[in-house]
Amino acid sequence: MSSSDRSASPDTRYQDALQLFNSSQFCAAIPVLEALLAQHPQHQASLSLIIKALINEKRPHEAREYLPRLKIQKDLTVRALAVDVYVACRDYTAAQALLEEEIKQKPSAMAVIKLSELHAKRGDLEGSRKLLRQAHRLAPKNDLILGKVIIDEHFNPNLDLAAIRQLQQDWQKRFAYTLQAAADTRRIASRTLRIGLLSDGFSNHPVTRMTSGALTRLSKKEFKLYAYSSTDKPDDLTEQLREHCHAWREIAAMSDDQLNQQIRRDRIDILIDMSGYHKGSRLRMLSMKPAPLIVKWVGGLNNTMGLDYIDYLISDRFESPEGTDSDYSEKLIRMPNGYISYIPPVYVPEVGPAPLNENGYITFGCFNNANKINEPTIQAWAAILKAVPNARLLLKGSLYEGEEFKQRIKDGFQTQGIDYKRLEFEGQSFHRELLNTYNQVDITLDPWPFSGGLTTLESMLMGVPVITLPGPTFASRHSTSHVSNAGYPQLVAQSWDHYVSLACLLAQDHALLASLRSEMRQVFLNSPVCDHDSFAQSLRQGLRAIWQRHCDGVAPAALGIQADHQVRFEDQESASLAVPLPKADDDQDFNFELKSPVVLIDHGARLLQDAKFEQLYETGALHVICFDPAATTQDLLLPLNRNRLQIVQQAVLGHGGAVSFQARLDNRQSGTLPPVMNASQELAQFDLTSIRLDDLERDAPIDWLMLADNYDNHALLSHAARTLEQALAVSIKVHFAPGDAQQLDLSQARDLLAPHGLEFYTLMAFDCESGYTDEQLKESHSGSRIHSAIALFLPRNTQDLPLERLEKLAFILHAYFGAHDYAQRLLTQHQHPKAEQYLRQARLRNLPSMTIPDIPAMTAAEIEFFESCLDQAQHYYEFGSGGSTKLAASMGLNVHGVESDRRWLEQLHAEVGQACKVNHVDIGPTREWGYPVDLRAADQFPHYSRSIHTQDLPFDLILVDGRFRVASTLESIDYVLEKGDPTSARIFIHDFWNRDFYKPVLEFLDAEKTVETAGLFKIKANINRERLNTVKTNFQQDYR
Repeated sequence: MSSSDRSASPDTRYQDALQLFNSSQFCAAIPVLEALLAQHPQHQASLSLIIKALINEKRPHEAREYLPRLKIQKDLTVRALAVDVYVACRDYTAAQALLEEEIKQKPSAMAVIKLSELHAKRGDLEGSRKLLRQAHRLAPKNDLILGKVIIDEHFNPNLDLAAIRQLQQDWQKRFAYTLQAAADTRRIASRTLRIGLLSDGFSNHPVTRMTSGALTRLSKKEFKLYAYSSTDKPDDLTEQLREHCHAWREIAAMSDDQLNQQIRRDRIDILIDMSGYHKGSRLRMLSMKPAPLIVKWVGGLNNTMGLDYIDYLISDRFESPEGTDSDYSEKLIRMPNGYISYIPPVYVPEVGPAPLNENGYITFGCFNNANKINEPTIQAWAAILKAVPNARLLLKGSLYEGEEFKQRIKDGFQTQGIDYKRLEFEGQSFHRELLNTYNQVDITLDPWPFSGGLTTLESMLMGVPVITLPGPTFASRHSTSHVSNAGYPQLVAQSWDHYVSLACLLAQDHALLASLRSEMRQVFLNSPVCDHDSFAQSLRQGLRAIWQRHCDGVAPAALGIQADHQVRFEDQESASLAVPLPKADDDQDFNFELKSPVVLIDHGARLLQDAKFEQLYETGALHVICFDPAATTQDLLLPLNRNRLQIVQQAVLGHGGAVSFQARLDNRQSGTLPPVMNASQELAQFDLTSIRLDDLERDAPIDWLMLADNYDNHALLSHAARTLEQALAVSIKVHFAPGDAQQLDLSQARDLLAPHGLEFYTLMAFDCESGYTDEQLKESHSGSRIHSAIALFLPRNTQDLPLERLEKLAFILHAYFGAHDYAQRLLTQHQHPKAEQYLRQARLRNLPSMTIPDIPAMTAAEIEFFESCLDQAQHYYEFGSGGSTKLAASMGLNVHGVESDRRWLEQLHAEVGQACKVNHVDIGPTREWGYPVDLRAADQFPHYSRSIHTQDLPFDLILVDGRFRVASTLESIDYVLEKGDPTSARIFIHDFWNRDFYKPVLEFLDAEKTVETAGLFKIKANINRERLNTVKTNFQQDYR
């Protein structure tokens, strides 16, 4: 530390540390505070701050060393900090003593809440529950405390639905705002809908993992997503969702009134709450009805919210079985195949072998919140352990790090006659480690009455079956829904006896356990639980249906969505949506429709290391057999769903005999041939079995061979005659440099493939050798001498290929090699039924790129002003199209107007569809923003402003934001005087107040409202039409 740092006052240095702390730089703040406290050991503010920093850095025992210097007795805030330190150190006795002393001196709800949490950590759940009720009595006006009471009752094994409902009604009575007027938006069933998403969990959190897969697949043309987020730890999942949202609002600092006003300004049609009574709850704000429809979905979804102002709740037939509608204050939207759409983490570990095989006994497990474990649950689990000799129970969670809590669990089992040595405990861990711990579990046991949600999904993802018993609430049926929709309804018990019986039967059937472990991940990933596209279609139908019902002025009603995405309200025989589910338009778009996947041999794992692989695999059109004895794929984030991916690591393709395999430090160079350039250290040599390609047993032919150069491709191709006769493509790395004797060159590859009807097509992906003698230049510059490249060979004669095989070849060329020209030629020459669509798509792809924005080029305030005008309009016309057109169409308006750029207009029609009624007017060549290139076509300029006279509608809103603004405004006035209502029609002119040359129109207009450069004008009374015509004539060729 410099002398100037040491000489600074302690308060100045404290402020420096505080600034670091407030920017979450806890580690950097600690040495500043340590130095300060070395000189000023009793500086109380610094003592408090270093303790907080150390706790944030997970160093609680170091924090505890500073406690003796704190004046704990004099300050409640400091005392609360000391409690936090004791809790972090798991010294619950010391923490409880401090809290009880505080409550004795001055009872406060917050202190009682902390004491309640402490009792839960010590395993006294009933005591915790009583203290929570006491806190509510101390602070009856605190909505969050009553919310905690409501949540806690769902953990109570003696829960009473009627009592919970009464608590919820009390909450509404005490805390709901007096409703002034519910928000209303434009009631047009067919327009783009604005969907609000309200949550504290837009991160690596169950809310995002269970919703964003479907939300990000909703059509942006049909839905604009507005996220209202109080997430304090954004991550990659946050950013992925943010990218799909039309707007992202940070709301943590907003009051209820501010948030209500923001949602109303955004004109949200359907607001989806994803917090409930839990962290980030904005249930009070929802009582202001900031949107016409309010829907409850994942996130604090323990049961009905019990609040009259929430209209719908998204559920399914397992979460809300038939006959339970009366348990909900909301109307139910029953999804066909589960109420969530789950995204597994990319870092999920491999499913390991059953621990039973190594241990010789069954391991049951439960990784749920340990507060869910109660007396009835322990009784059932103990009965299972009694019936399954030597079985163990592995319990994992943060609460098991406390000895008192563990002892409570041990005592509960010993009371039931189970030796505590059969129980294993693990504390909290990083998520990947937690997932990997499932490899120590044979069977997961679900708690009751608050069942597992995310933990159940993760158990199945890791190949571990879950035994569950549904209860009376939504929270008690989470696992029932997930397990059933994943394809394993037989794991759902009907009673406690059945629960015990199921667990015992499964534990006895080792063959079945092995089968489940080997298949469950694939079955799970292929199930509706992970089918984001299908869920998004059902969600789309549900949102459209409830919105249409609202537009019809009919009160909410329960909605059922079928597996084919058809919808029906409880009071209707059938429902027909104004905007039906979109179907692929065969006349417009080309899509490959392969009847079976392309079968690819990837010898050397080159495709799996290619950046294109993930996208190509996700099309579902590829089945990959990868030979990877070098294990280059073990560090790759490969798809979890591997039913179309086989990796072979104990063999290579070749002549059928033993071959010598060289393992190298850089495993990408490992193989049966030595690398030619920059060889890394050889680690070992060993023999591997080689398999003749023709000896592979397959029902379908190999369509595509991709061959790396670190294996003996001469031997491989020399023993593959039958395979090559049926191959559609062979891509092989060939060498050009002298001395690469063992690797194939282009001529050798041609000679080997030509007898099988395969001819050379092209070279790509060149590797070049540098001629520089300077090592630094070699590193920084690519060489000019071709060393190797990928050679592509295709069938010489494609005339006899069946259409199905022809389309596979076209797909390979199109999707991986980018050979769109040859793909189009093949489809056309062979008169493929979809050749014309492919050609049309190729033409579109060849056009220069053009991006039409979703909103006009205005400031945020001007857009808000313009939207409010559109919201009131019935008939709308615009001079100048683009973002304004898309915005108006999204609000349900037919957009009439004029545009001078034909290509721009064609794309606009393609993007907007039938709502775009904008016409083209030729004013000669134009450049950006529709400016004429020159004046050679000046006699055509008046056609632009006069275009409005070709219409017959009584336009009540006209936007002037294109060229010829003065003439367009004056022609609009003339049109309204002739065909409209001059008292109600309004003209919106953008960039008006900052351009004096537009001011002549003020002779005929009065400004009604101004926002920045935009103005809304009404037509003056008693206009002199003759004078109007004279001024029009003066500006007809003024293109400004």
